[in-house]
Amino acid sequence: MGNTILTHALFACNQVDIDLTNFFSKSGNSHAISRVNRTNLIAEHLIEYPKDNVTCVLEVITSGWWEVLRLKMSYQKWYNTYPTIDNVATFYNHVVVMSESEQLRLWQDFYTSFKDPLWPECVSYNNISILPLTVQEEINNVYTNPIVTHDSELQFVEWLTIAYYDAFCKKQSKHFESVDTLLLGNYVQGRFQELIDVCTKTLDWSWDNDRSQQFYNKVIEINQPYLIWLDQIKQTTDNVINKRVISAKFDPWEQAIIIAKVCEFTQQQPLTLNWNNVSCKTDRNNLYLDIL
Repeated sequence: MGNTILTHALFACNQVDIDLTNFFSKSGNSHAISRVNRTNLIAEHLIEYPKDNVTCVLEVITSGWWEVLRLKMSYQKWYNTYPTIDNVATFYNHVVVMSESEQLRLWQDFYTSFKDPLWPECVSYNNISILPLTVQEEINNVYTNPIVTHDSELQFVEWLTIAYYDAFCKKQSKHFESVDTLLLGNYVQGRFQELIDVCTKTLDWSWDNDRSQQFYNKVIEINQPYLIWLDQIKQTTDNVINKRVISAKFDPWEQAIIIAKVCEFTQQQPLTLNWNNVSCKTDRNNLYLDIL
């Protein structure tokens, strides 16, 4: 959504003049702004790809259900595909061909050499939840657990669920303390005073409320499929928790998100689920949700 928010600011302040009817791509992308933007403003992923010559003026962050929406949009707008057992390296660049025993040895070698004498034993990276939070944070700052090549879709969905769960439970925080923060959820719900303040106070531009509303209406219209999808995921998560019937069908990566959210809300570690319980099932519809 970075380019969308950037375009909103430029359009509302009369810095660009675009035809909203034809501007957005079929997937709701607004990357075309780079061709008509004549200012120094750009949308960048400065956390993942820092740039010394770029100054951040507004940080956009997500949390809760809005992180789920960000994932969906990222997959469809940027990657043009969704996670599967065959393309996981597209989304996670630390995928390696490694057996589970090799992965375990790699972790144990690291932990033995890195740990403080007072730290408890931890035989597997999957067990770091037993360590104090400060220790976990210190480890995760220097160690990336490699992804073992998955032999089955079940193993892939189990791993993806754990990856989502860890991301959902991670505390969201600002990275640029001296700049304003815009919550993605607030923007989607039409609350973006921080964006207006940056334009009027930092950039000394004039904000046109009519143009702003015109742009925002188009954003909601073009992104309506994503919002409908998010409501469906939220409703299904609630249905699973309350043991109600699930009518919609979900792909494996979507089921992993639902399972991760259920685990988050019920305070249950995904590793404690009986993943092997689904191996004998023949019905492929929502196969992995059956473990719940």
